[in-house]
Amino acid sequence: MKCKLIWCNVRKQVSTNVKLYESLDYDIIDDFTVQNSKGFTIDVISMGKNVY
Repeated sequence: MKCKLIWCNVRKQVSTNVKLYESLDYDIIDDFTVQNSKGFTIDVISMGKNVY
């Protein structure tokens, strides 16, 4: 059986989203900062899990 990583990017500041994905067995795989079109920086977490 083949394993595939599924992932998403979640704003770090929105703890309810982080908790939601953690409850669905996602793990934090990366942590970084992006800049939106208005020049504001946003802390982002990549979360992923392996599915079969």
